[in-house]
Order: sequence, then structure tokens, then C-alpha cells
Amino acid sequence: VSVAKNFSDRAILDRPIGYPLLLWIIMGLCGNLWQQALVIVQVLMMGCSGFLCYNVLRRTRCNIFFSVLVAAFAICTPSLIRSAQVVMTESSHAFFTILLWYTLLNYMDDKKEKISIISPVIIGLISSYCALIKPVWLPGIIPVAVLCYFILKRQNRKFILKHVMIIYAVHFLIIGSWQLHVYNKYRSLSLSRVGNVNFNLAAIRAGLTKYGEGTHLYNYLDSVGELPKALSLTWSNQRGFDEIKNTLVWEIRSDKAFSKKIQQQAWQPFIACQLKRYQYFYTTRENAEKLFPSLPSFFSHIYSSIYA
Repeated sequence: VSVAKNFSDRAILDRPIGYPLLLWIIMGLCGNLWQQALVIVQVLMMGCSGFLCYNVLRRTRCNIFFSVLVAAFAICTPSLIRSAQVVMTESSHAFFTILLWYTLLNYMDDKKEKISIISPVIIGLISSYCALIKPVWLPGIIPVAVLCYFILKRQNRKFILKHVMIIYAVHFLIIGSWQLHVYNKYRSLSLSRVGNVNFNLAAIRAGLTKYGEGTHLYNYLDSVGELPKALSLTWSNQRGFDEIKNTLVWEIRSDKAFSKKIQQQAWQPFIACQLKRYQYFYTTRENAEKLFPSLPSFFSHIYSSIYA
């Protein structure tokens, strides 16, 4: 939100410009009612995601029942339902990712003798925007371009290669321009620090804080008196984890040295812990009950388990 109000805010180091740009547009159009408008926009994006998902599957000759089922799950995802009601990137990223695949299918199904150069440009633009919403999509352009190369068999190889290169060029030009801007201003090439933050919090929740001894995050926990609690923490202790998390400001959470130590010394217990709580990754029984209060607890738990 702070970045959407001021693109020069230092918080731009934490998250890329994609989602704040969407917030900025909604704020400009709706003024003080931007939060209500954002929820409406994100709910509409969820609905459109389901519709596009259905169309993509039908275009690839999937069974109509299977297509409806997958589209329904896409719309009824507990994590997406929750994120659509608050300032979170999930709804917009899901929508633009599915829109990208839909656009790609239209491009590949084009029966014209000569396909316009506009199509690969649009694909590159949507792909770069997906990466600027959530950098996890950054390598996502690779399968997109490879798919174009192998499926567009009706055209000669030179034509296909040209369009694939256009997709790559637009994708990386947009992202590279933004990274260059951030580097000139803050001397940082990172698109986002969210990955470090999420990894560090997951490591703390898994009870792996002891492996980060000597890092800034470890020393900070010691200085505020939360270290003993962090060292004895287990992933099922939600209240204890929340108390520790609330003491950590963003700069501390994103400690790269702490991430590096966990990756070097505790990657096996880290993975083991994530696998143990895999069924809780997307949702939990508690979340499902909040989303579907009319359902009995038993059915809410079944829904969350099936979805996970």
C-alpha cells in the first residue's frame, strides 16, 4: 500500500511493482473507497480465472465434467477466497497467469497464414506482469516459449524462432528495466525479499532457529527475549509462532545470512517439516470453518483435506 501511494518508498525493495501498480490504478479511480473496490475487482478476477480455466481445458479437448470440476476448484480455493478479501497478490497473480495460458492457446490456434507480431508482444507483456506481481513466475516464461516452438509446426522454423525471441525479449526487457531502476536508486538487483522472509519464518516455525546462530535475526531474537521460545518452537504451536513473528520487523525477517545458514546446515529437517505439514499448506481446518461457517466442522475438515 505504501508503494502504491509513493513509488519512491523504500518498501519497493520488499515487493516488485506489479501489485502496487494495480492498487495505484484502483486508488486513482475510486479514491477513499479503494479498499471496497479492490475486493470487488479481486472477486471478479477469481470468477474470470474459473471461466478462463474452463475454456483453456475445453480448448485442449478435456472432458466437460473434468473442466467444470477443475474450474470450480479454481474458484473455491480457500486461500484465494481469503486473499480476495484483503490486500494480497494471489487473486491477481492467478488471474493473469491463467489469462497468459488462454492468450497463448489463442495464439497457437490462429489459422491465419501469417500471425501478427502483436501476439508474442502481448504474451511477453502479460508474462512480465505476472513476474512483477510475484517473482516466482520469473522462469515461467521458459515453458511458454518452448511450447510455442514445438507446437507452431505449421510455420517455418525461422518464423517460430523470431516469435519466441520476441516473447523472451519483451518479458526480460520489462523486468530488466524495473530492476535497473531499483538498482540505480537502492543498489539492489533483487526483485523481492518476500522469498527470504517466507523461508525464514518457515524455518523458525519448524524449530530450526538454533542453526542460525550468529546471524542478525538470531541475535535480534536474543535481544528481545524471544530466543528461548524460538528454540523450543514446533510447527503446531501457532500461538507461539505468532508471538515471535509479531516481534520481527521486515528488515529482520529478510535476513539473508539466516536463510543461507538454514539452507546449508538444516535443509533436510526443513524439508521434512514442510512435508509433515503439507496438508496445511493451502488451508487448515480452522480456515475452512471460517470460510464455510454453515458447514458442520466435519465436512469443513473433509473439504480442506481433499483440496490440499
